[in-house]
This record gives sequence, structure tokens and C-alpha cells, in this order.
Amino acid sequence: MHNEQSSAQGHTLSKNQCPPLTYGLSEDAFLTLERVKNACDLLDELLCSYGDPDQQANFVAASAIAAMTNYMRVDLIAVYKSCALI
Repeated sequence: MHNEQSSAQGHTLSKNQCPPLTYGLSEDAFLTLERVKNACDLLDELLCSYGDPDQQANFVAASAIAAMTNYMRVDLIAVYKSCALI
């Protein structure tokens, strides 16, 4: 059984053949995934400081956090659909 992917094993692929770190996703889907990752990092920072009295100036309303998580969900669904095409 011939597997086209195995033909590259042991050989360095040119950048044209395999864009770095895209995992087979389109550029748009990969950038969307990067955006979600960055939003997760921001959300983590916001939630880690949520009850800290020294961080009151950085307070973010629960509705803003909910909007951010909904935005991330929409992005993840789009990337999931792209993965289904691979």
C-alpha cells in the first residue's frame, strides 16, 4: 500500500510543501486557532486576578467575559469544520 505522506519521511520538505506549524490547516483556520489561543491566555489572566483587590482597576464585567467565550466558541467551531475537511 502506497502512502503519499511516507514519501517525505526522512527528507526535509521545502517551505512550499509544508508551511511551518499549520498542521494541515488553511492559513485562515490556523490564524483563527492562534487568535483563540491568545484569547484563552487573556481570559486566563483575567480570571486569575478576578477576586484580587489589588487588581480592581483591571476588572472586567461578567458580560464581557461571556462575550469573549462566545467569540472563542464561534472561532473554534470554524476551525473544527476546517479540520473535518483534512
